[in-house]
Amino acid sequence: MLILSTDSAVNTFKSRAQISVGAELGVSVGPIGRSIESDVTAGNKGTAHAFSYAQSKGLFFGASLEASAIGSRPDVNRYTFSAFLFQCYKNSSIFSYFEIVDKFIFYQSVLR
Repeated sequence: MLILSTDSAVNTFKSRAQISVGAELGVSVGPIGRSIESDVTAGNKGTAHAFSYAQSKGLFFGASLEASAIGSRPDVNRYTFSAFLFQCYKNSSIFSYFEIVDKFIFYQSVLR
């Protein structure tokens, strides 16, 4: 679960480019486990703080420091989703929609 606690955090999460720095701590023992992560993200729409929380099972203890950079490519998204939406429009039943989604995901994973 990702928790964006302010409008500023939501806007930063939606920005075209982001740089994040954060830390994570996770502990699992048997059927009970928890993981929490906190990070600071800076993007072209501002900066924000975000939390994430997860539940897990098994035996695990770990801590990490992380950094990442994310950038979107509107030209690739436009090309990919326009082809996808055209197929959905051409085959306008709900069942064909799910078939198209499955094929789309499969072909995208094969092309990589």
